[in-house]
Amino acid sequence: MNRRSFRFSLVIAVIALAIAAVAAVLLGLGPPEAEQREGTFSGFCEASSILSWQGGYLVGDNETEDRLFVFTADLAPRAPRKLSSEVEDIEALAATPEGVLVVGSQGANKRGERRSRRERVLLDGHGAITPDLSGCPPCVAVRSRPPKRGGLSVEGAAHWNGSIWLGLRSPLVDGQAIVLRMDGDPRVALGVAEMTMLDLGGFGVRELTPWRDGLLVLAGPADDAGSRHRVYFLSSPGSAPERLPVELPNGTEGLAPAPDGRFVLVRDGDGRPGRSCRTPATWTRIVLPLPPG
Repeated sequence: MNRRSFRFSLVIAVIALAIAAVAAVLLGLGPPEAEQREGTFSGFCEASSILSWQGGYLVGDNETEDRLFVFTADLAPRAPRKLSSEVEDIEALAATPEGVLVVGSQGANKRGERRSRRERVLLDGHGAITPDLSGCPPCVAVRSRPPKRGGLSVEGAAHWNGSIWLGLRSPLVDGQAIVLRMDGDPRVALGVAEMTMLDLGGFGVRELTPWRDGLLVLAGPADDAGSRHRVYFLSSPGSAPERLPVELPNGTEGLAPAPDGRFVLVRDGDGRPGRSCRTPATWTRIVLPLPPG
């Protein structure tokens, strides 16, 4: 190879590496440290949700009923936030005009047993309530079934477009996910005002995250099988979900916007209260290929 050909090949190689690096950033698969950071949570194992809050983050753990874990914008830990009432199996958090909303899974445990504390919604600072889900017949039909067998499991919550919305990991209806628009005051009572079906490619909802005027929907397998997760965007209630060109790791449980324009995702581990984690809960800061606007 002559010198000119060598230089041309070198330029092509550099361009290819640059394109690969940009693609990695967009897909969240391994960008340089300046673009993506990751870390391990200590003190809890089952990170199940994350919420941007007062310049930092609140993280829920589905094995911890009486508190939320607090972090700065740099994911440095702070003293936990004690809840005004216990909520078992915390799976979703939402920022409302009245404060932080904490949502239990609403369904039975893995043995098919219903427990009242799992069926709670809490506006922190007030007493917990049990939402009326009778306006969602598919929810009622499977409420005593374990989540991995299609039982009821609420895993997303958001205050969006003036209402509280709940997203269901399961059940699915004809392969579509269920999102519920709730009506009422979470300090007093909530009931289903509207049941909407979303085509998420056979996946259920794992997180609902308001972004600009729309809603990001983190989607994963309803049966919790190992599979990379997806992200969809809803521009308005009733719009068709737009799939973003990105896949997130298996076990992704929450997604929250960061002050620098990136997002923080949390993944669960495998621990239980009083035991050390064999695989701890983790966080990762990523760039999402969001639609313009």
